[in-house]
Amino acid sequence: MKFFSGLFGKKGGTKSLCQEVLGALKNDGVDDAVWQRCVTAKDLEDVWDDECPRRQLSDLAARKPRPLFDLCARCVGALSDAMAAREALGQTPDEASALSEATELALGNAAFVLARVLAAGPGGAPGAEEVPDEAGAQAAAPR
Repeated sequence: MKFFSGLFGKKGGTKSLCQEVLGALKNDGVDDAVWQRCVTAKDLEDVWDDECPRRQLSDLAARKPRPLFDLCARCVGALSDAMAAREALGQTPDEASALSEATELALGNAAFVLARVLAAGPGGAPGAEEVPDEAGAQAAAPR
């Protein structure tokens, strides 16, 4: 049994998380608990593309852009938090970072997810017209 949990354990949990993210994007969007698991998943980059294919994200962006927009806002919020942590340490972006491992992981995962979602976006007017200007502040607020 230990052999199988070692073989499937870590990526199996992240695989399930990615499937949960995709399911949430099909509905009302990613909630705080799921997002927190995303930014702390150590192998998110290894699993994401298999479980959240670009084509599915692109289809969702065209049909239901708000949940993906909310996810982008969460990513930007995490990036902003990491930059604030760096500034609190008195570092510039060019200096070696003394950020905690958890903050670095959150920064990397948020940037990775943001890049994947933006790459899958449909662009053009349909998505832009769906999301009102004031949605950014609402998306960043906890659910």
